[in-house]
Amino acid sequence: MGIQEILHFLEAEKKEAVYQGRSVEIDSFSDIQKMDDHSIIWIKNKEYLTEDAKKRLQKHQNILVVCTEKTDDMENCIITPNPKEVYFSILKHFFQKEQKRTIDRSAVVCTDKIGKNVNIGPLCYVGEEVEIAEDVYIHANVVIEGKCCIGKGSEIFSGTVIGTDGFGYYRERGTLQKVPHFKGVVIGEYVEIGANTCIDRGCLEDTRIGNHVKIDNLCHIAHNVCIEDNCVITAGSVIAGSAKIRRGAYLAPGVIVKNQIEVENRAFLGMGAVVTKPVASGKVAAGVPAKVLRDRKKEDF
Repeated sequence: MGIQEILHFLEAEKKEAVYQGRSVEIDSFSDIQKMDDHSIIWIKNKEYLTEDAKKRLQKHQNILVVCTEKTDDMENCIITPNPKEVYFSILKHFFQKEQKRTIDRSAVVCTDKIGKNVNIGPLCYVGEEVEIAEDVYIHANVVIEGKCCIGKGSEIFSGTVIGTDGFGYYRERGTLQKVPHFKGVVIGEYVEIGANTCIDRGCLEDTRIGNHVKIDNLCHIAHNVCIEDNCVITAGSVIAGSAKIRRGAYLAPGVIVKNQIEVENRAFLGMGAVVTKPVASGKVAAGVPAKVLRDRKKEDF
C-alpha cells in the first residue's frame, strides 16, 4: 500500500498525524528490534531510538516510522503525539484479518438467546439462561453458566469460566454451609476477558463488568464485584467479593483487592499491591499493604 492510502485512512479516522518523507510503498509491519524492508514500525519516543536502532534504520529500505518527532536517522515518518494508537490503528485496518464466526459443532449451547454474528468455539458450554448479544466472539473451551448476559462486541478467550458459584460459607453447629448464589453476571459492551479467567456470579446482586473493560489472563473476579467502564485489570489480579473498581481504574499485574473495598475513578494500583483500604480518585497506590504514593499522571497508561 502507498503512503497516501495510509494518510487517507488516518484523516478519515480523525487521527492527529503529519507525514514527513517521500513516496513510499509498505507491504508489512515489523519491530524496531527486527526491521524488514518496506515495513511500518513505531517508536514510543526518542529514548527508544538507540544507536543499534539507528544502524538498523540505515540498513533497511523504505521503512515507515510512526513516532512523536522526526530525527536525521528517519527518512519517512508519520509524526503524532499518539504513536502507539496510530500504529496499531493502521495495523488493524490494513493487516488484521476478519475472524470467521460460527458455532462449533462440539460446543454445547443450551440457550436460544444469541444475537447475530456470534462465534462460539470448540468444546464450549453455554447454559440455558445465558444471553449473548451480537458480534460476540467466544474462543474454545469457555464455560458460561447461570444468569449471564454478554454485551455486544465482547470477546472471551479460551479457558475462561463465567457464572460459577462464588466462594461464600457460614458455620452451622461447627460445620461450613455453602451460601447459595441467586444472581448472575452482567458483562457490558466491547469487553475483553483473557484466557483462564474466572468471574463468579453474584449472591444477592449481580457481578457487573462495565463497557470497554479489558481483563487480562488468569484473573479472578469474585461474587458481587462491580467493575465500571474503561477499567484495565491485568494478569494475575484478584478482586475479592463485593469490591468496587470505579471508572477508568488500572490494576497492574498481581494486584489483590480486599473484599468490599472501593477503588475510585482513575486510581492506579502498582504491581503486586495488596489493597486493604479504599484508594481515592486519581491516586497511585502500591506496596503490601498498598499505600498512596502520588497523583496519577498521563504517562501512567
